[in-house]
Amino acid sequence: MIKLTKEYSKGRIVITPENEETTDFSQLPEKVIEICRNWFLKSACIREVLPRIYLELALVSSHKYMQMRVQQSDLLRLSKMVRGIAEPLCASYTCAYLARVGHTMSPNAKDYLNLLVDFMFKIYAQSYARGHPTVEKSRYMSLFDPTVDWLMQCLAY
Repeated sequence: MIKLTKEYSKGRIVITPENEETTDFSQLPEKVIEICRNWFLKSACIREVLPRIYLELALVSSHKYMQMRVQQSDLLRLSKMVRGIAEPLCASYTCAYLARVGHTMSPNAKDYLNLLVDFMFKIYAQSYARGHPTVEKSRYMSLFDPTVDWLMQCLAY
């Protein structure tokens, strides 16, 4: 988006990491906003849960190009989508990544974190009861530890 902004503004607006915080995004060319909005609409068409969540999380930082802030409702919606991931270990790391992105964008938002923590307790209990067919139970359960730790750190912040 930075490259597109420079191109479509004919060099008038140059966004760098140093001036990104002070840039007035309301001055962006309409074409850049349209391209950004198009990416969000394309991500909404993805049917599979996991790629859609990761793509939306990757695009979260682009909200500013549409003069929008990341809303608590967006984080809650993504938190609810994580429940659709069937593989418990994959779901737990997706929870951790969502918490990381959400914490970066809105450190004081806690509702989505409460939802994620509740979900993590459920999948942790299910995984403990079922185990994994090819991995020893203690080893398998230890793989969940970093995600639980990260969620608790974000919640306690």
